[in-house]
Amino acid sequence: MIPPHEKSKCDVAKYFLRCASSLPGRVLVMLTAYADESVAQPGSGSKNSFSISAFGGYVASVEEWQQFSVRWQRVLNNYDAEAFHFREWALAASVAKKKRSAPSSFHKNPYCGWKETKLTAFLYDLAGIAGTRKYGSFGGFISLERFTERQAAGEILIGEDHRDFCLKGCFQAFIDALNTEGSNRIEPVSFIWDGTKDASWKKSITDAYEPFRRRNPTFASISFADDKFCLPLQAADMVSYRIRQKTDSRFRGEPSSASHLDKLLFGDGTEGRLGFFNIQ
Repeated sequence: MIPPHEKSKCDVAKYFLRCASSLPGRVLVMLTAYADESVAQPGSGSKNSFSISAFGGYVASVEEWQQFSVRWQRVLNNYDAEAFHFREWALAASVAKKKRSAPSSFHKNPYCGWKETKLTAFLYDLAGIAGTRKYGSFGGFISLERFTERQAAGEILIGEDHRDFCLKGCFQAFIDALNTEGSNRIEPVSFIWDGTKDASWKKSITDAYEPFRRRNPTFASISFADDKFCLPLQAADMVSYRIRQKTDSRFRGEPSSASHLDKLLFGDGTEGRLGFFNIQ
């Protein structure tokens, strides 16, 4: 592994290619998730909120991700940033725009002290690189409350875990995308999830993946990586968190429109250009 402070001195393209060469897939699906986060309805406080799980990412060939890593690292270097994490960026942007006060731990935020103009330029520069992936974006979300309602109505089996259901929907949406015209010629695929210390969540991901692997020879492998070293996962984080933000807006009843960021990330402004599902 390359220490974060040394990455600017390394050939990140060769480093990524060396890591990717051990994977059986020639197309890599980079995925991250924001699980079970609470979204309060307008004016309701915390008493009437929704629990949301969202995931998202990008699909591209090993060669594309190699080129991506060079361009992404160049932007990080230009802004003197170690990495991109949307949650931390969003907090810094809210503080810079004076929409909220800085929390006591804000000094630990990697974007602490950045002006709004720098934060915006940083985001757009990275989004412009992320959105050029050949096969497109991929994602989905699920509301625990809507999931429970559908269970009560008999549409979903009682006892099914909503996060497991979300993960199955993720892999099924990818298969559905493969069945579209021309997509069935895709090469073997390796799924790479953002690394997690949560053993139960990691097991849920691998358990959901395994039945699909047995039925689909295209599914070559699944693994977990640290986004500080696997730069494509930072792009996946950007998509996943943006889907999370847009889901938040839906449940708040706010009008939906494609922002400049959405057009950069998703091409046409619609999340999930390759595949998308939701339970809302």
